[in-house]
Amino acid sequence: MSFLDKIDKAALPQHVAIIMDGNGRWATQRRMPRFQGHRYAVNSVRACVEAAAELELPVLTLYAFSTENWQRPKKEVSALMNLFFEFLKKELDTMLKNNVRFKLIGNRDGLPDFLQERLNNALDSTSENTGLLLNLALNYGGRDDIVRAVRMLAELVKAGDLLPDNHCPSMLPLSWMATVAGLHSAACQDFRAIATL
Repeated sequence: MSFLDKIDKAALPQHVAIIMDGNGRWATQRRMPRFQGHRYAVNSVRACVEAAAELELPVLTLYAFSTENWQRPKKEVSALMNLFFEFLKKELDTMLKNNVRFKLIGNRDGLPDFLQERLNNALDSTSENTGLLLNLALNYGGRDDIVRAVRMLAELVKAGDLLPDNHCPSMLPLSWMATVAGLHSAACQDFRAIATL
């Protein structure tokens, strides 16, 4: 009996989220350049994605680069953007082969053009896949998410899909979740239906 056979899949969570933090510190503690820690983390990411697919988890989210990370040294930020670019190139065939659907969470504005093209390719190429949903959080942040959620609510009010007097505290988290999930206004029908209840 293999290790996987001993796992009760019914007891597994539906969504696992991993905050990718400490890679630079890990490298520094080993007297390596900080970027080497990020490069080593790619192997861990690959192992996590493979394990999630093997365990048939529905969703895996990797929080990889927050809005606060732009404050890092320019050389490190540039190296990270190149690493994301390389990762998407190397792993796209594996995602396609394993029926992984790739999604992006966060604000694409501000990401380099060369990375935008690679992201578009990965998003488009895997959009019909029905297996593991792999969310990659790039350029995400609490303040930015709140601003985008409020703007989304304002757009719903402006479009007449939500009346200003029909709001309640639970609406902001719902819109925030829709925004964080990377949904566009056309794909927010569920939220609109809930908002009009």
